[in-house]
Amino acid sequence: MEVTRTYWAMAKVKFGNHQESNCSNGLYSYKLSQRMVDLMDSALANSTWEGLQAHIHSTPFTLCHADFHAANLFYHSDSEDFTVFDWSEVGPWEPCLDVAQTVISDLDRKHFGEETVKLVHLYYWCELCSNGVKDYPWNQCLADYKRVGVEKWLWVFAVMAGWKDIPPALISYFEQQILAFIDAHYVDEPLPPFSMKIIGILANVCY
Repeated sequence: MEVTRTYWAMAKVKFGNHQESNCSNGLYSYKLSQRMVDLMDSALANSTWEGLQAHIHSTPFTLCHADFHAANLFYHSDSEDFTVFDWSEVGPWEPCLDVAQTVISDLDRKHFGEETVKLVHLYYWCELCSNGVKDYPWNQCLADYKRVGVEKWLWVFAVMAGWKDIPPALISYFEQQILAFIDAHYVDEPLPPFSMKIIGILANVCY
């Protein structure tokens, strides 16, 4: 996590004031919102080795792609099938990681919330049940979906924002996606204490 903290410190210096860059629509200006800064600072403060160990021993895991988004998919129009590539981060992660990461990465924010929850229920949880998974109730699946995607993307965001060659427009896009996802899925309930649990990456490093 020290590497992540270093990148995030660089990001706060870099985007603490408006950062301008050229894009297809002209000059783009971006500054980290205070809400995003507070969210990330809190998540990093909650990220401890002891907390990770406790979580590992109290939650189910499954094999995940761990970088699942539209740019890592080929669509075959003749068969309407997909080919998934870039398996460099495959490993044991929490259920719903791939689903939630894809939603935050690629879906229009106006569909966040009720629409995406219905899709997760029908095409993820119901498929799990039909394939023999018996000990993963829907309420846990839903809670995991809402939390895991945010936690994975907070880690990715911290690194991306501190990376020198990532365009400000892209950083802005993902900040808006993350915050919109949170707003849409935690309407009538308090936010959980988000932390960064890069379990699959840790497993790959150990391997």
